Amino acid sequence: MTKKLLKLTGLLIALIFILMVTGALLFRIYSPQYFIPYVIEQVEEETNGRYTLAINSDSVRVRLLTMNLNLGYTEFKRDSSISHNSGIEFLDKFDVYVTFQSFDISAFHLINFILRNRINVDRVAIEQPDIVIRKNADYSSDDNIENTDSIARVSIDYEADSVLADTVAWEQFDALKDTFTPYIRVDSFLINNASFAFFDGRKSYPIQQVNGLDFNLIGFISDKHDDITVEDASISIDSASSLVSKNIARLSVKGVSIHPDSVHLDELHFKHIVDPYRINRIKGFRASWLDVALQNINIQGIHPGKLISDSVMNIDKTRIGFVNLYLFKDKEALVINPAHKALPSEQVRSIPMPVMVDTLIIDDGKIVIDMEAPQATKPGRLMIDDMNAQILNITNIPSELKKNSHMKFHVVCDIEDSIEVDLKVDFDIPSPEDNFFLSCDVQPFQAINLNGFLGSQFFIEFPKGRINYLHFEFEGNNKANVGTMDLEYQDLKVRKLQDYQKYMEGKPNTGFIAGIGNILIPVNRSRQTKGYKQAVVYYEKEYNRDFVHGSIMSLVSGLASSVGFSSKNLDKKQQKASELDETSTQLSAEKVLQKAEDAAAKENK
Repeated sequence: MTKKLLKLTGLLIALIFILMVTGALLFRIYSPQYFIPYVIEQVEEETNGRYTLAINSDSVRVRLLTMNLNLGYTEFKRDSSISHNSGIEFLDKFDVYVTFQSFDISAFHLINFILRNRINVDRVAIEQPDIVIRKNADYSSDDNIENTDSIARVSIDYEADSVLADTVAWEQFDALKDTFTPYIRVDSFLINNASFAFFDGRKSYPIQQVNGLDFNLIGFISDKHDDITVEDASISIDSASSLVSKNIARLSVKGVSIHPDSVHLDELHFKHIVDPYRINRIKGFRASWLDVALQNINIQGIHPGKLISDSVMNIDKTRIGFVNLYLFKDKEALVINPAHKALPSEQVRSIPMPVMVDTLIIDDGKIVIDMEAPQATKPGRLMIDDMNAQILNITNIPSELKKNSHMKFHVVCDIEDSIEVDLKVDFDIPSPEDNFFLSCDVQPFQAINLNGFLGSQFFIEFPKGRINYLHFEFEGNNKANVGTMDLEYQDLKVRKLQDYQKYMEGKPNTGFIAGIGNILIPVNRSRQTKGYKQAVVYYEKEYNRDFVHGSIMSLVSGLASSVGFSSKNLDKKQQKASELDETSTQLSAEKVLQKAEDAAAKENK
């Protein structure tokens, strides 16, 4: 009898408690004339007047039977004119302005929350949220901050480049979150037409910006162990942009659509926003000015389960409809970027997370490269168009590399509208020496088509002649590239560029330009000619030069060997390459800088 009485008493107490909590909740929700002013007053009080809240009281709607809450236009902002300080440096550092048109909660399961500590909501929807964050230009972490009774002062030294996060504030948030981690289920969570902008306090335009963001989450569940499952999710963005590369370039996207297993972008655009002739001065070395646009990007087969559970980025196929790249380089700067330039194999191995991309396809592309040599009247231009490319097996996962260790690259394109090129590269990803094999076939073309690029870069030109056959291939690694070239031509004439001396002021008269006029170049060359011998490709990898530069210089070495400027003895070159070690071929950053300083000193004499 006593046990039954205790159970009945406990049930009665629980029932009274539920009625009290429900009554208090309904009283505050059903009384906007009391509840709204109370919330506004609490916000201002807790922040010492620094933040203000405005809510349209007439927009509050509550339906008791279905436990629905509808809140209309709401505004939340920091009043910068208030001199009081709450004591939280995270709040001092930024002005925040937040608005939304409506906030709706449908069918909140109150009993489930009270009895089982479970949050169950059928639908949450936020219409047109707009968030603007401005970093205070005059913010200083060393300012004297008045302590308050409600909020304890947090003391921390801030990094000058800190953007959005206060480490201590987030640590405190995580500690508080761990004390209250109920089971949460939201059947549908919607954000419609959201926007965001962040200003750094120095520029009138935003550093980061997002417009037209729609977010749709279906079947969200988070248990007390923070294990999360989602039935379906999608994100769409009209446009977004951010300053990158120390605020000298902008990265932007348009027409983004994200689903659990696929992503689509109408456009991805990277562009330097400084004058092309200033970038050398900003960087401190000879740098490239870039404008790159990728259009119609489709990423399929993302495998979100592997991304969530194993932090593995596994993608079946990425397809890019069109790539448009413009590169400008002012070669006036003597210093070449002294940083180490890794070959593609090392770059893939260095990706900071496990990655597996089966196929990357570029359907069409155009590349324009302008390089302006010192004193040149105009940049030398190399134009590549009608480009399509395919890259297979991009991965740094050991188990996948055991199955297939080779990343293969194949590109077909036109150079200068008339030179058809077919290029293939095979990279051995796990190779300690970054071994790769490159082969290239070029269809017949008129030699004069190369003058636009060769004239400004190598100070030579072809007045006439036709290239009938060109094939070269070489094995390369992080020490040297060694291979062969077959070059057939007819009626070819090579000469020094007119007034070439003024382009070479302060530079040694070596290479092509020195040999022309001193060595007899055959007018015609064919594999059927008696005594024909394959030319030799040889290039030693430089510490601060990338794969593209190495490939171009390997091609140049083969051309030089073909016309008699360098040796055709392949065995000697292979022996020389095998005797190289990394320290002898990869110039250290110190040597690179010393070389540039010596050149500058010589020029200034």
